[in-house]
Amino acid sequence: MKKKVLFSVPDFEKLLYFGRRFNSAGWVIIATADAARVLNASGIPAVNVAEFNGVSDSYPFPPTLHPKMEEVLTSEHGDRIDMVFDLPYPLSQGIDVGGWTLLELAAKGKRLPVCTMDDMELVLGELDANRDPLQTLYPAFTYKMRIRHVRHLAELLEQNGDNSGWAVGFDALTPLLWGENPYQAPACLADNGSGDPLALPRFRQVSGELPCFTNMADTDAMLHCLSLTCEAFQKNCKKLPYVAAAGKHGNPCGLAVSWNSPEEAIRNALYGDPISVWGGEFITNFPLSEELALMLVEDAARTESAGSAAWMLDVIAVPAISEGALVILGKRKARKIFVNENLLFPCIASGSMLRYVRGGALRQPVPDYILDLENEDIPADGMDSLIVSWAAAFSSAHGGNEVALARAGSLLSVAGGPSTVAAARTAVLRANANHNEITGCVFAADAFFPFTDAPEILIEGAGVTGGIVPAGGKNIKMIQDYFSDANCAVIYLPENVRGFIRH
Repeated sequence: MKKKVLFSVPDFEKLLYFGRRFNSAGWVIIATADAARVLNASGIPAVNVAEFNGVSDSYPFPPTLHPKMEEVLTSEHGDRIDMVFDLPYPLSQGIDVGGWTLLELAAKGKRLPVCTMDDMELVLGELDANRDPLQTLYPAFTYKMRIRHVRHLAELLEQNGDNSGWAVGFDALTPLLWGENPYQAPACLADNGSGDPLALPRFRQVSGELPCFTNMADTDAMLHCLSLTCEAFQKNCKKLPYVAAAGKHGNPCGLAVSWNSPEEAIRNALYGDPISVWGGEFITNFPLSEELALMLVEDAARTESAGSAAWMLDVIAVPAISEGALVILGKRKARKIFVNENLLFPCIASGSMLRYVRGGALRQPVPDYILDLENEDIPADGMDSLIVSWAAAFSSAHGGNEVALARAGSLLSVAGGPSTVAAARTAVLRANANHNEITGCVFAADAFFPFTDAPEILIEGAGVTGGIVPAGGKNIKMIQDYFSDANCAVIYLPENVRGFIRH
């Protein structure tokens, strides 16, 4: 039995071209009244859809919406239509109920829904190759058609003053105080219903006022920093230390690990950059007790370097918090406290990620590279600093080329910029500004060094003794020789491994 295609198009721009191609391929063409008339007048046989369905009476709807149409598009018995070619008209011309109904019925009956000119060209390509488009294109075309339909519905909602149309496909929307800036309102957090236990909607807020867009975006960035750190320790040490990360605008300004106590991790993280952390984010892989909570409120020693004892942390995320600690930290209403028990063993996300751009979106796999030092000869006391510097450099977004310095398991500084020279120079400057001694530290960079200028700054300005940097560039041999001559033990990551993030 010959296959049948239904043409239901509002204009006839390529009607004759498509009609000839399907006629040559042996398909029976069924078309709406005007389209059938044009095709037949040009010598291309076409059956009027009303005649095909045996509809002779007049109804307040077109023959394509007659109940018999559902039968020929979904039933496996009797006459059937195998493909629907319909170009739904834009909202400026009205709501195309009939067009979307035909396409959805086709998808329901496992017929091929074709709703763009480009897709029809793909169908013709399959016919030319003697392949059945129903077999090769059905899944992709059904998905694309439904995405277009959802987009159409979202546009309809927006035209009627409802801005929630963009969230079609999300399970829930949680209101936020405002966007990145107060004038950017309303804002919300959308839940895509993923099974990720560390998805932001799985974090339970236990204290504080309504968070804003920036609070949530920065928490997500610091979660990635913590997860990178913990996964690297799990991979290379087979166990986790106490890890504390202090951030500002989602970039770590303090990151510290301790195998001895959570107090040590908190203190070293806060003093990574005691001025910048003011008003920032704090995240740990261990619960907070009353004693630890007091450390996060203030420290008299901070007065000397920053002029105030208060840390003024805006966001705190922990796996658990005691009632006493919650009372202490909850006194400041602007401080948002989140709890997620899965922070005890944090891991990076999986799958793909989207970044919305003007008129569309960019899609890529999540950055899931984990530092592997198992085959490197590294002293036990050096492993901590290498992992800390790497996690900071690979989770920061100060400008693209990130350089981090760490010593004794604590981050000294991290900086970025349009060049590795600027990043290295700023990293050394920040480290010297916040720490009495930085000589003997290690570094990590998220991109290769094209010249020896940045390495020279690290050697001469910070006295680095080792580090991690991606291989690459025409001068890689020169870079390796420079570090070797300076007795600086550098680990070179594969060329395709870079730490760019949040572009």
